[in-house]
Amino acid sequence: MSKIIVCIDPGHGGKDTGCTGFGFKEKDINLAFSKRLAHYINLLSEGSIKTVLTRSEDDTTSLSYRTAYAKGANASVFISIHCNAGGISDVKKTAHGCEALVKDGSYSFTRLQQLANSLLSAIPLASRGLKLRDNLYVLNNFNNSVLIELGFLSNALDAVKLVGKQWQETTAIAMAKDVCNYFGITPNTSLI
Repeated sequence: MSKIIVCIDPGHGGKDTGCTGFGFKEKDINLAFSKRLAHYINLLSEGSIKTVLTRSEDDTTSLSYRTAYAKGANASVFISIHCNAGGISDVKKTAHGCEALVKDGSYSFTRLQQLANSLLSAIPLASRGLKLRDNLYVLNNFNNSVLIELGFLSNALDAVKLVGKQWQETTAIAMAKDVCNYFGITPNTSLI
């Protein structure tokens, strides 16, 4: 039996910092979190799921490379990790919480919705819910993909959590369990 492959995409990187807030860069949070998530998926699945990262360093990587890499790795699912940001107005600075983005009509859309919703429930922040988007490159160029916005880097309360190592560990473990469950694999939590 061939291994299940999950591609994790730490959004942005290199010259593309993504959003910034309170002295932190989205690209750094995305990479640190993605590495934790990959580790725990591998650990909890006891190797039944292999993870690949579209970048493992602070590299500039094109969107076309990211989706082509996932396809070349024969990934079953593509999970793109990001942080959100509001604008400069006071109202936008109060925006907070996590959300998941998927493309309507994606391959296995109902199952993908289930994965997106379970990943959202694993994030210990207010959920802004599942959003349908048809204008994002990674969602349009890999059929079974979900983009997770972990929280708002422009919101002080979210930002403190996003950069916290313990928050990242707890959230990555919870999301890794959900990925295992999505593929029908019982996560071995005794390994944590």
